[in-house]
Amino acid sequence: MTPSLAAGILVALRRNHSPQDPLERLTERESAILKLVGCGMTNRAIGEQLHHSEKTFKHCVTNILEKLHVRSRVEAAMLAVRGGAGRFE
Repeated sequence: MTPSLAAGILVALRRNHSPQDPLERLTERESAILKLVGCGMTNRAIGEQLHHSEKTFKHCVTNILEKLHVRSRVEAAMLAVRGGAGRFE
């Protein structure tokens, strides 16, 4: 089996086993953080509100971006508003 074929199979399997709504991949804590990001709060402000260091918060945002398959905080916030408006109001 070629590496590209194996990679294609893995991608297909992940799609079939992952939730349809990417927001469902987030933990409760990550959803709360995404809501604050969507409100336009800075990393420092969110870290202070949640009693975590800015570095810890940045790591959490990186995990959120990976789970949602987006590249920026703005994309994540837009996805949250567009796809889960009821959860992020």
